[in-house]
Amino acid sequence: MWPKQSLYASLWSLPVMFPRTCSQRRVARSNQIIMVTTDPISDMLARIHNGYMAGKKAVVLPWSKVKESLANVLAQNRYLSKVETTTDDGKKNLQLELKYNGKIAAMQSVKRISKPSVRVYANKHQLPKVLGGMGIAIISTPQGLLTDKEARKKGLGGEVICEVS
Repeated sequence: MWPKQSLYASLWSLPVMFPRTCSQRRVARSNQIIMVTTDPISDMLARIHNGYMAGKKAVVLPWSKVKESLANVLAQNRYLSKVETTTDDGKKNLQLELKYNGKIAAMQSVKRISKPSVRVYANKHQLPKVLGGMGIAIISTPQGLLTDKEARKKGLGGEVICEVS
């Protein structure tokens, strides 16, 4: 009969076969680990959605110009209460206050459309309508991030970032 160690020894190396969604890098001459995400917008949307599902009041995430403009679009369309930029140890962070209607989350679903592996573009005639106009699609245009309704009014197309309802 085989000892338990040799029976399970081959299973320990199994997770190495699967790719990770983010990689870890060590800073030179330091024990600090930096998490590098391959898709920061998906990470942001997942953090917001998880915050709503957990009933959190606020979500804090690393700052970037695109994330801040995406958060401002969500706040203008009443999916977030407040967007603040904070500084912690010299690093900028976004603090997003989540909005609830009673105990119900303002954002019921969020879907990332254009991904780093497959970019999705739409011209002004092909812009998606989310839930027949009840939700929004966020479009990256030459004039910045706009909702599908604003992009239609301005006659602009672009990359379809996500759909929110």
